[in-house]
Amino acid sequence: MAGPRIFWLTSAERILPSLGEGSTLFPGEELSVHLTRSLRCQKGDSFSFCQPDSGQVFRGEVTGFSPLSLSIFPLENTSSFRVQRNQSRFSMAVAPIKGDFLSQTLSQATMCGIDRLVWLATDRGVVRWTPEEFLRKKGRMEAIIREKSQLAGRTDRMALDPPMTLFDLADDPDRSFLFFDEVASSWGGDRPWWEGVVSEVAKKEGKHELVALIGPEGGWSERERAFLETLPPDRLFVGSLGPLILSAEAAILSVISLLGISGGYYRNLFSSEKG
Repeated sequence: MAGPRIFWLTSAERILPSLGEGSTLFPGEELSVHLTRSLRCQKGDSFSFCQPDSGQVFRGEVTGFSPLSLSIFPLENTSSFRVQRNQSRFSMAVAPIKGDFLSQTLSQATMCGIDRLVWLATDRGVVRWTPEEFLRKKGRMEAIIREKSQLAGRTDRMALDPPMTLFDLADDPDRSFLFFDEVASSWGGDRPWWEGVVSEVAKKEGKHELVALIGPEGGWSERERAFLETLPPDRLFVGSLGPLILSAEAAILSVISLLGISGGYYRNLFSSEKG
Protein backbone atom coordinates (compact mmCIF):
# COMPACT_ATOMS: atom_id res chain seq x y z
CA MET A 1 0.00 0.00 0.00
CA ALA A 2 1.35 3.43 -0.96
CA GLY A 3 2.31 5.94 1.69
CA PRO A 4 4.88 6.38 4.46
CA ARG A 5 6.72 3.35 5.72
CA ILE A 6 5.95 4.48 9.24
CA PHE A 7 3.68 7.10 10.82
CA TRP A 8 4.96 9.35 13.58
CA LEU A 9 2.71 9.93 16.58
CA THR A 10 3.37 13.05 18.62
CA SER A 11 1.38 15.05 21.16
CA ALA A 12 -0.90 16.19 18.33
CA GLU A 13 -2.36 12.67 18.11
CA ARG A 14 -4.58 11.08 20.71
CA ILE A 15 -3.03 7.94 22.15
CA LEU A 16 -3.58 6.03 25.36
CA PRO A 17 -0.78 6.29 27.96
CA SER A 18 -0.46 2.51 27.95
CA LEU A 19 0.82 0.92 24.76
CA GLY A 20 0.18 -2.64 25.84
CA GLU A 21 -0.93 -5.20 23.29
CA GLY A 22 -4.54 -4.68 22.27
CA SER A 23 -4.71 -1.02 23.37
CA THR A 24 -6.79 1.23 21.15
CA LEU A 25 -5.31 4.13 19.20
CA PHE A 26 -7.53 7.01 18.09
CA PRO A 27 -5.42 8.98 15.59
CA GLY A 28 -5.77 12.75 15.43
CA GLU A 29 -7.82 14.42 12.70
CA GLU A 30 -4.99 14.95 10.21
CA LEU A 31 -3.72 11.39 10.40
CA SER A 32 -7.25 9.95 10.32
CA VAL A 33 -8.01 11.87 7.12
CA HIS A 34 -4.81 10.62 5.54
CA LEU A 35 -5.51 6.99 6.42
CA THR A 36 -9.17 7.01 5.40
CA ARG A 37 -9.19 9.32 2.36
CA SER A 38 -5.70 9.10 0.90
CA LEU A 39 -4.95 5.47 1.70
CA ARG A 40 -8.63 4.35 1.74
CA CYS A 41 -7.99 2.02 4.66
CA GLN A 42 -10.40 -0.81 5.41
CA LYS A 43 -11.02 -2.87 8.52
CA GLY A 44 -8.16 -5.28 8.99
CA ASP A 45 -5.57 -3.05 7.28
CA SER A 46 -2.48 -2.49 9.37
CA PHE A 47 0.13 0.26 9.49
CA SER A 48 3.40 0.92 11.30
CA PHE A 49 3.55 3.69 13.90
CA CYS A 50 6.19 5.09 16.21
CA GLN A 51 6.68 7.66 18.92
CA PRO A 52 9.92 9.37 17.83
CA ASP A 53 10.83 10.68 21.27
CA SER A 54 10.78 7.22 22.84
CA GLY A 55 11.52 5.18 19.72
CA GLN A 56 8.71 2.73 20.47
CA VAL A 57 7.38 1.07 17.32
CA PHE A 58 4.09 -0.79 16.93
CA ARG A 59 1.59 -2.02 14.39
CA GLY A 60 -1.92 -0.64 14.31
CA GLU A 61 -4.78 -2.66 12.81
CA VAL A 62 -7.92 -0.80 11.75
CA THR A 63 -10.87 -1.96 13.86
CA GLY A 64 -13.51 0.74 13.31
CA PHE A 65 -14.48 4.15 11.93
CA SER A 66 -16.27 7.30 13.23
CA PRO A 67 -13.86 7.86 14.84
CA LEU A 68 -11.10 5.84 13.27
CA SER A 69 -9.74 3.33 15.76
CA LEU A 70 -6.84 0.92 15.59
CA SER A 71 -5.80 -1.94 17.82
CA ILE A 72 -2.09 -1.56 18.48
CA PHE A 73 0.60 -4.19 19.03
CA PRO A 74 4.05 -3.06 20.26
CA LEU A 75 7.00 -4.41 18.31
CA GLU A 76 10.25 -5.23 20.07
CA ASN A 77 12.26 -5.96 16.94
CA THR A 78 12.00 -3.75 13.90
CA SER A 79 14.11 -3.00 10.83
CA SER A 80 13.23 0.70 11.09
CA PHE A 81 16.18 3.02 11.54
CA ARG A 82 16.99 4.16 15.03
CA VAL A 83 20.28 5.06 16.64
CA GLN A 84 20.82 3.42 20.01
CA ARG A 85 21.67 5.78 22.83
CA ASN A 86 25.07 4.20 23.39
CA GLN A 87 26.14 4.57 19.76
CA SER A 88 28.27 7.28 18.23
CA ARG A 89 26.53 10.01 16.25
CA PHE A 90 27.18 11.09 12.68
CA SER A 91 26.33 14.74 12.20
CA MET A 92 26.79 17.62 9.79
CA ALA A 93 27.52 21.29 10.31
CA VAL A 94 26.50 23.31 7.25
CA ALA A 95 26.88 26.99 6.46
CA PRO A 96 23.61 28.26 4.94
CA ILE A 97 23.89 29.19 1.28
CA LYS A 98 21.86 31.29 -1.13
CA GLY A 99 18.94 29.79 -3.02
CA ASP A 100 16.39 27.13 -2.16
CA PHE A 101 18.82 24.71 -0.56
CA LEU A 102 16.94 24.27 2.72
CA SER A 103 14.36 21.67 1.72
CA GLN A 104 16.83 19.55 -0.23
CA THR A 105 19.44 19.58 2.53
CA LEU A 106 16.94 18.64 5.23
CA SER A 107 15.28 15.98 3.09
CA GLN A 108 18.48 14.22 2.07
CA ALA A 109 20.05 14.44 5.54
CA THR A 110 16.96 12.96 7.17
CA MET A 111 16.53 10.11 4.68
CA CYS A 112 20.25 9.19 4.71
CA GLY A 113 20.24 8.85 8.51
CA ILE A 114 22.19 11.91 9.64
CA ASP A 115 21.77 12.22 13.42
CA ARG A 116 22.20 15.96 13.86
CA LEU A 117 22.23 18.98 11.56
CA VAL A 118 23.93 22.14 12.82
CA TRP A 119 23.76 25.46 10.97
CA LEU A 120 27.17 27.13 10.94
CA ALA A 121 27.78 30.84 11.39
CA THR A 122 31.04 31.40 9.49
CA ASP A 123 33.33 34.37 8.85
CA ARG A 124 32.72 34.42 5.10
CA GLY A 125 29.14 33.18 5.02
CA VAL A 126 26.94 35.15 2.63
CA VAL A 127 23.75 33.98 4.34
CA ARG A 128 23.65 34.83 8.05
CA TRP A 129 20.72 33.63 10.14
CA THR A 130 19.85 35.45 13.34
CA PRO A 131 18.36 33.41 16.21
CA GLU A 132 14.99 35.00 15.41
CA GLU A 133 15.19 33.99 11.75
CA PHE A 134 16.10 30.43 12.73
CA LEU A 135 13.02 30.25 14.96
CA ARG A 136 10.84 31.51 12.11
CA LYS A 137 12.16 28.74 9.86
CA LYS A 138 12.14 26.03 12.52
CA GLY A 139 8.50 24.99 12.07
CA ARG A 140 8.96 24.42 8.36
CA MET A 141 12.22 22.55 8.93
CA GLU A 142 10.66 20.24 11.53
CA ALA A 143 7.75 19.52 9.16
CA ILE A 144 10.20 18.45 6.45
CA ILE A 145 12.10 16.24 8.89
CA ARG A 146 8.89 14.54 10.00
CA GLU A 147 7.64 13.92 6.44
CA LYS A 148 10.94 12.49 5.22
CA SER A 149 11.43 10.40 8.38
CA GLN A 150 8.06 8.75 7.82
CA LEU A 151 8.84 8.01 4.18
CA ALA A 152 12.22 6.53 5.09
CA GLY A 153 10.87 4.48 8.00
CA ARG A 154 13.05 6.35 10.44
CA THR A 155 11.89 6.17 14.05
CA ASP A 156 14.20 8.73 15.65
CA ARG A 157 14.21 12.50 15.24
CA MET A 158 17.15 14.18 13.51
CA ALA A 159 18.32 16.89 15.90
CA LEU A 160 18.26 20.42 14.52
CA ASP A 161 20.58 23.01 16.07
CA PRO A 162 20.47 26.80 15.63
CA PRO A 163 23.43 28.63 14.07
CA MET A 164 26.68 28.41 16.00
CA THR A 165 30.29 29.17 15.21
CA LEU A 166 32.97 26.61 14.53
CA PHE A 167 34.57 27.61 17.83
CA ASP A 168 31.39 26.95 19.81
CA LEU A 169 30.90 23.63 18.04
CA ALA A 170 34.38 22.47 19.03
CA ASP A 171 33.83 23.24 22.71
CA ASP A 172 32.41 19.74 23.19
CA PRO A 173 35.42 17.40 23.66
CA ASP A 174 33.33 14.42 22.53
CA ARG A 175 33.11 15.85 18.99
CA SER A 176 35.58 15.13 16.22
CA PHE A 177 35.45 16.59 12.73
CA LEU A 178 35.69 15.67 9.07
CA PHE A 179 37.17 18.64 7.23
CA PHE A 180 36.94 18.64 3.44
CA ASP A 181 39.68 20.74 1.92
CA GLU A 182 40.26 21.24 -1.81
CA VAL A 183 44.02 21.37 -1.28
CA ALA A 184 44.19 18.12 0.70
CA SER A 185 45.64 14.98 -0.87
CA SER A 186 44.50 12.29 1.53
CA TRP A 187 43.28 9.86 -1.14
CA GLY A 188 44.80 6.48 -1.68
CA GLY A 189 44.58 2.85 -0.71
CA ASP A 190 41.63 0.58 -1.45
CA ARG A 191 38.96 2.99 -0.25
CA PRO A 192 38.46 6.75 0.27
CA TRP A 193 40.12 8.21 3.35
CA TRP A 194 36.82 9.07 5.03
CA GLU A 195 35.52 5.51 4.95
CA GLY A 196 38.23 4.37 7.34
CA VAL A 197 37.44 7.28 9.66
CA VAL A 198 33.73 6.50 9.67
CA SER A 199 34.30 2.81 10.33
CA GLU A 200 36.57 3.59 13.29
CA VAL A 201 34.08 6.05 14.77
CA ALA A 202 31.27 3.53 14.37
CA LYS A 203 33.13 1.20 16.76
CA LYS A 204 33.00 3.78 19.53
CA GLU A 205 30.32 3.86 22.18
CA GLY A 206 29.00 6.63 24.36
CA LYS A 207 28.62 10.30 23.50
CA HIS A 208 31.14 10.45 20.66
CA GLU A 209 30.01 12.48 17.64
CA LEU A 210 31.65 12.80 14.22
CA VAL A 211 30.71 16.09 12.55
CA ALA A 212 31.28 16.71 8.85
CA LEU A 213 32.00 20.38 8.17
CA ILE A 214 30.64 22.12 5.06
CA GLY A 215 31.84 25.70 4.78
CA PRO A 216 30.32 28.73 3.07
CA GLU A 217 30.43 29.59 -0.63
CA GLY A 218 33.23 32.05 0.12
CA GLY A 219 35.39 29.37 1.72
CA TRP A 220 36.86 29.11 5.21
CA SER A 221 38.67 32.12 6.62
CA GLU A 222 42.30 31.96 7.70
CA ARG A 223 41.14 32.39 11.28
CA GLU A 224 38.89 29.31 11.04
CA ARG A 225 41.59 27.25 9.32
CA ALA A 226 44.12 28.23 11.96
CA PHE A 227 41.72 27.19 14.69
CA LEU A 228 41.10 23.77 13.14
CA GLU A 229 44.85 23.20 13.02
CA THR A 230 44.96 23.53 16.81
CA LEU A 231 42.72 20.49 17.27
CA PRO A 232 44.50 17.23 18.17
CA PRO A 233 44.87 14.58 15.43
CA ASP A 234 42.19 12.36 16.97
CA ARG A 235 39.61 15.17 16.64
CA LEU A 236 40.32 16.41 13.11
CA PHE A 237 40.42 14.32 9.93
CA VAL A 238 41.32 16.25 6.78
CA GLY A 239 40.77 15.15 3.19
CA SER A 240 39.08 16.13 -0.04
CA LEU A 241 36.05 15.13 -2.06
CA GLY A 242 38.17 14.59 -5.14
CA PRO A 243 40.05 16.62 -7.73
CA LEU A 244 37.06 18.65 -8.95
CA ILE A 245 35.76 21.82 -7.34
CA LEU A 246 32.18 21.16 -6.20
CA SER A 247 29.48 23.76 -5.76
CA ALA A 248 28.17 24.22 -2.24
CA GLU A 249 25.00 22.30 -3.11
CA ALA A 250 26.94 19.39 -4.63
CA ALA A 251 29.33 19.25 -1.66
CA ILE A 252 26.43 19.14 0.81
CA LEU A 253 24.69 16.27 -0.98
CA SER A 254 27.95 14.35 -1.47
CA VAL A 255 28.86 14.53 2.20
CA ILE A 256 25.33 13.63 3.31
CA SER A 257 25.51 10.49 1.21
CA LEU A 258 28.96 9.34 2.25
CA LEU A 259 28.51 10.10 5.94
CA GLY A 260 24.91 8.97 6.37
CA ILE A 261 25.00 5.78 4.33
CA SER A 262 28.52 4.70 5.34
CA GLY A 263 27.90 5.63 8.97
CA GLY A 264 24.72 3.59 9.09
CA TYR A 265 26.38 0.61 7.43
CA TYR A 266 29.37 0.46 9.74
CA ARG A 267 27.34 1.24 12.85
CA ASN A 268 24.97 -1.65 12.10
CA LEU A 269 27.90 -3.90 11.20
CA PHE A 270 29.74 -3.36 14.47
CA SER A 271 26.51 -3.52 16.49
CA SER A 272 25.81 -6.94 14.96
CA GLU A 273 29.31 -8.12 15.77
CA LYS A 274 28.87 -7.12 19.44
CA GLY A 275 25.50 -8.83 19.57
